[in-house]
Amino acid sequence: MTYDASDTTQAEKAEDKTQTLINDLTAVLQTESGRRWMWSLLERCRLFQSSFGANAAMTSFNEGIRNIGLQVMAEIMDADPELFTTMMLENQTDV
Repeated sequence: MTYDASDTTQAEKAEDKTQTLINDLTAVLQTESGRRWMWSLLERCRLFQSSFGANAAMTSFNEGIRNIGLQVMAEIMDADPELFTTMMLENQTDV
């Protein structure tokens, strides 16, 4: 079935699904363990480091991983920016 934005029933279902996913993410971020896991995911996505690699292929690969992290971070910010701040403060390390 092809999505038709002019079909109000399909549009409402899509909006409901989006809101459900935002609510699910908020529920995860409301727990300390959920924020710890999510921060670990963002770190594994190399969100906070350079994508530069030894060659163009490695740089492209790293940038692809980082893009996933950016998408996750954008969803976190849509769900609850304050919980992102909380997560960031909980995972601060002294350098």
